[in-house]
Amino acid sequence: MKKTRRLLCVLILSLCLMGFAATAYAISFNVTYPENPNSAAAVKTNLNQYFTVHGSTFSSTNGTLYCRSECTSDSSIVSYTTSISSGNPYSTASYQKYAPREKSYRLITSSNVYHFQVIGTYTP
Repeated sequence: MKKTRRLLCVLILSLCLMGFAATAYAISFNVTYPENPNSAAAVKTNLNQYFTVHGSTFSSTNGTLYCRSECTSDSSIVSYTTSISSGNPYSTASYQKYAPREKSYRLITSSNVYHFQVIGTYTP
């Protein structure tokens, strides 16, 4: 009985830690250019030297959202700019210099359409 209880505790703790890591890895965003062009900050939990952005809802079928990732504590750590649209909703771009994990990053956007809104996920 004692071993079963201990195993159950370890299993529950593992599931909790995996759930925490998953939510910190990719965050949801809802940006509107130019009123609200930035996402919330998220901690980078991987060593990848690129970021990903995926738009799931676009307010206009002919708009393009230009995206880059920027470290909140060091603005010199920034990615190259990439773009997404309703016809191409997923993209990645590499960082211009080494982007360490355990730092906070945010998605910076601009658009060719005024009041363009995109909802999606961002992985620093």
